[in-house]
Amino acid sequence: MKVKSTSITKHNYNILRVIDDWTNFFEAHASKLQSDCVFAQGGTIDSIENESGKLVPISHTVTITKTVDLNSAEIFNLFNKHSVKYKTLGALYPWSAPISNFVPWAGLSVGQSARISSFDSGQEEERHFCASTYFDSQLFKTKTSLIKSQGTDSLVEKATLETVIFSHHFVSSDKKLIFSGAATPATFEHSDAVTNIKIALYAALEESLPSGVYIISPMITREGITTQILPALGSVKLHSDGYFHAPNSGPILTVHNGTVYIHPLYHDLHERYRYFRLLPDLTKIYLKNEAGIVRLQKALERVSLETIKNPARILDHHYRDGMRAFVVQARGAGNAPLEWKKKVKEIIAKGDTTVIVITLADSGDVDLKKYAAGLDIEGVLSGRALREDAAWILAGIIHDLKMHNQLTMDPQKLIELYCYLSGMIVLPPGELESLARNK
Repeated sequence: MKVKSTSITKHNYNILRVIDDWTNFFEAHASKLQSDCVFAQGGTIDSIENESGKLVPISHTVTITKTVDLNSAEIFNLFNKHSVKYKTLGALYPWSAPISNFVPWAGLSVGQSARISSFDSGQEEERHFCASTYFDSQLFKTKTSLIKSQGTDSLVEKATLETVIFSHHFVSSDKKLIFSGAATPATFEHSDAVTNIKIALYAALEESLPSGVYIISPMITREGITTQILPALGSVKLHSDGYFHAPNSGPILTVHNGTVYIHPLYHDLHERYRYFRLLPDLTKIYLKNEAGIVRLQKALERVSLETIKNPARILDHHYRDGMRAFVVQARGAGNAPLEWKKKVKEIIAKGDTTVIVITLADSGDVDLKKYAAGLDIEGVLSGRALREDAAWILAGIIHDLKMHNQLTMDPQKLIELYCYLSGMIVLPPGELESLARNK
C-alpha cells in the first residue's frame, strides 16, 4: 500500500505534508493506533433529536442526574464501572453507519475505544472536569495518545484544566491529549463531526506535533471546511456557533483537503518546548490518589469569576460564601472604576485570597501598570493574555498551592510561563534564563 505523505521541503516551507487518501493513511498507521485510545462523553458531537425535537446526547448510564451530590472521585468510579467498550470507531460513533463509505476512520480499531458518559451540553461542573482528568491520568499509564470527544460548551474548561495539570508530565513522557467537538450534530447534513475526529486522529499520529494538549476546530472558508489544530490553553469559544478560536496565539496547523499547512505558532512551540520543564509537575500533587483529585475539585470550587460591570460589593458577598480566588474581568489592559480598586485592595488585605485580573476584551494582553485606572495593586496578579477559562483554572490552583505552601515559583511568573508556552506572549531570553536558574 502506497501512502502519499510528503514532509516539509525546500520548495514549500508552509506545507508540513500532503495526505491524498485518509483511509490509506490510517491503515498505514494501524500499529501506532493500537497504542492510542478514543473516548466519547456526549454533547453536540453525539446529539440526536428526541421526541420533542430537542437535541440530546447518545444514551449512556452515566448522566448528569446520576452524578448529583457525588464528588469527583465518586464520578471517576462511575466512569470506570460503566465504561462501554467498542471494537471500532464506527461502532463508538453509530451516527457514522449510514455514511460509513465516506468516513475514513469508521473501520479503525484503536488500543481502546469507549463511551463513559452521556453529559448534555454545558452541564458539567468542577467535579466532572476533575473526574475526567483523573480518569485520563489512569489511561495514560499505558497509552501514549488520547482523543476525547464531547460537547463544545464545556470542552475548553476541561482541555484547559488538563493542559495546566499535565503539561510538564506530557513533555517528560511524550504523550498527547486531543479534544474534539462539533459545531453541529453529526446527524445533521454538512456536520463537521466526521472531519473533526479525522483530524484529531491525525494530530495524535503526527510525530512532528509536540507532546501536549490540543483542540480541534473547523474554520469555514469559501473553499469549504479548513480544520484547525489549536493550543488548548489559548483557546476559547467566543461565539455560540460552536467554533473555537485562539485569539492571542492562533492555530498551530490547519488541514484542508489533505494538505497540512504550517502556521508560525508551529515553529514557536518547537522553540519553546524545552522550557516546559520549568513548569511544576502538578500530577504529583493532584493525581496521586482520589484524595488529590477531590482537593483539586475543592480548589476550583473556591474560584469566583467577577466582572467590573457588577457592583464591587459583590466581592464581599462571594467572600462570605467561601470564595477565596477571584478572577476579575476588567476593561482594556486591566482598568476598573475607583470602587473596584478600593474593594480589590480590601479583599487582598484579608491575607487569604488570590486575585487575578484579565480583560473583558476578546483578545489582548493585560498590563496593570499602563494606566492610572489600572488595578495595579500590591498582591494582584496580571492574567496577561489568559482567557477566562484558563484564568479560572490557574487562580484555583495557584491559591491552593499557596495555602499548602507548595507554590514553588512566583505566581506571576507561573502565569506568564503558561502564556509563553502556549504561544500567547513573548518573554525576553534573559527572563527565561532567570526562571531556569531559579527553578
